[in-house]
Amino acid sequence: MKTAYYARCQTIYGTPQEARDISMLEYLGFRVLDFPSQESIDVQKRMHDNEPDWNVMDEIFRPIVEGSNVFFFRALPGGAVPAGVFKEITYAEAAGIPVLEIPTFSIRDI
Repeated sequence: MKTAYYARCQTIYGTPQEARDISMLEYLGFRVLDFPSQESIDVQKRMHDNEPDWNVMDEIFRPIVEGSNVFFFRALPGGAVPAGVFKEITYAEAAGIPVLEIPTFSIRDI
């Protein structure tokens, strides 16, 4: 089964939108990769407090992105891409992973 990384703004976490997006990706045949809980990320950050070169995006999220077969992202309703999602897109592009935007129809006539 192909794996998918699903990037979205943190404000989408735990919402019906996130659940719909994940369901859609699973329906399409992808196993959506999980990333660590915020608590786990906070522990990692504290463990590396004294390491100025340690970066949460590079150390935690990049390996997950690079382990996916396809990268999906959701922009904000106005079309902007959050900084963290943009960083993850750059990881996927550098690794040669296809990057696809999940459409937002709230700003379009359908």
